[in-house]
Amino acid sequence: MRRRNQVHHSFLGFSLGLALTVSACTTHYTEPGTLTTHYTKPGTFITSPAGRNQQCEQLLPGMRTIMQALRQNQSLTPDQQATWRTWNADCYTANWQQQLAEKAPPPPPEQPAAPEAPSTEVLPTPAPPPVEDKVEVKFDRFKNHTTVTFPSPQQVATRADTQLTPVWLAIFNGQTPSTMPSTVLLAFWKISNTWQYLRCHSLAMLADGSPIQLPPAEHDGKVGQGYVRESILVTVSLATARLLAESRLVEFKICNTEGRFSARDLQGLRSFINALTPQ
Repeated sequence: MRRRNQVHHSFLGFSLGLALTVSACTTHYTEPGTLTTHYTKPGTFITSPAGRNQQCEQLLPGMRTIMQALRQNQSLTPDQQATWRTWNADCYTANWQQQLAEKAPPPPPEQPAAPEAPSTEVLPTPAPPPVEDKVEVKFDRFKNHTTVTFPSPQQVATRADTQLTPVWLAIFNGQTPSTMPSTVLLAFWKISNTWQYLRCHSLAMLADGSPIQLPPAEHDGKVGQGYVRESILVTVSLATARLLAESRLVEFKICNTEGRFSARDLQGLRSFINALTPQ
């Protein structure tokens, strides 16, 4: 929790720094996605519904153990925490949540109370709800401008801990947009134990198989207490952002890491553009 809070505050400071950059130049737009790296442990990036269903099926037994531990007020191990984060990120649909409820073991039977002492009922610890992806809109009355971000900082801190996470940022004057910005900023975030993209952070993207023209990407990073936060930054035109939002398949490659936008990522990109559209 301490690390996540540190990353959350780091994201807020990073967003304020980007505000100056976006104000001076134009902002670019591209949307978050799930990775296709070749991991087989919790945090694996899923590239297809079949792959996601297979991983969720594999996670079910571990989630049963986690639910039992929560009911007994036990602390989760690092592997269990990673399983929990992956489940919330990839198995958030009602179908999998229902299967977890059906397969979760019943709470342990109550121990009989001593004859002279009254019995005490201990309720199971409720599972925290998954953090919902949403567009965050914040108005700064001192600078008289509004910052639009997707996903929210809390969701970025959750997702970037297990996968390379695209983050969108745009700024417009006033509380409501009067005109559409010409560009938006896209930053791919990753939180890990060591540098992964310090020397190699080239970015390439495909929309329905067609290459997308992008300017050279830049690298930014910070070393925290026990973690390294990296971001790969690129500005894209709003027209390119719209093209990505209307595509059925968006793929990206950063250095040697390949990934693609999920359905929730594409929907979030559309919501992000709607937040920038004058009403």
